[in-house]
Amino acid sequence: MDKIFVSIASYRDQELIDTVFSILRQAKDSSRLFLSIFSQDEVHPDLSGIFKTFNIENYSYEKIHYSNAKGVGYARSKTQESLTTDYKYYLQVDSHTQFIENWDDQIINDYELAQPYWGQLIFSSYPGTYEYTETGNIKIATSLHPTSLRIQETSSPAPFKFEPKYKEYTGGEFGDFHGYFCAGLVFGYSKYFIDTPYDPNIYFNGEEQTMSIRFYCKDIKLVAPPNNYCFHHYSGTKRLRHWENNETWEKYDKIGIQRLNDFFDYKLDATYGISDID
Repeated sequence: MDKIFVSIASYRDQELIDTVFSILRQAKDSSRLFLSIFSQDEVHPDLSGIFKTFNIENYSYEKIHYSNAKGVGYARSKTQESLTTDYKYYLQVDSHTQFIENWDDQIINDYELAQPYWGQLIFSSYPGTYEYTETGNIKIATSLHPTSLRIQETSSPAPFKFEPKYKEYTGGEFGDFHGYFCAGLVFGYSKYFIDTPYDPNIYFNGEEQTMSIRFYCKDIKLVAPPNNYCFHHYSGTKRLRHWENNETWEKYDKIGIQRLNDFFDYKLDATYGISDID
């Protein structure tokens, strides 16, 4: 059976437990999943009951106090520490995500169908959205396709070089090439992410731009998938953000900005830097 490594980095997020439940409940075969969860919180949700319900014994759930958080690059890199080629596929989502029924079968089928068309590729997009009603129920926005993007030059100050803009989905059953790494939904062969791991020194800004360039250098195409497999809670009413409640954020933001300058100045080695195009 082809296994899926699921990466979830969570920061003071009340929806982590709902996300894990949705992943397992909505999967056609939850036994193919390995969840690698990195929680940064004061009180961490107890996930043991959910794993027991779905007979999941093999998973990783690492917890640290939120005061020790260092940013998104650090958190996502922690989830990848146990990633190996024992897992054929890698899925990255945020800790505020709801899944469709049989999402695992559908995303694998769509991905393998797209392989002959694109060659080396990763599915990456911003998923459709969901919100909560006044009664606390989840309301999912109806959307056939995830977000597709176009890249344009940015007016933001250095070191940023480009930014994404939304565009209409124009792809067919094989997806829509856009070349931008969207961290909210990432899916592809695990070997690609072992070869191009997250940089733990990226704080928040530049996460997606640097990953876009690094995969471009490996000739791996970033493609918006043809379907929505999950939905994302963008308004964030049930979570806190590191820069809003953690006094250490400026320290790590400065480290991250310096890292970005080094990245765009070609000062980083091949592991995290810009490499020659394969």
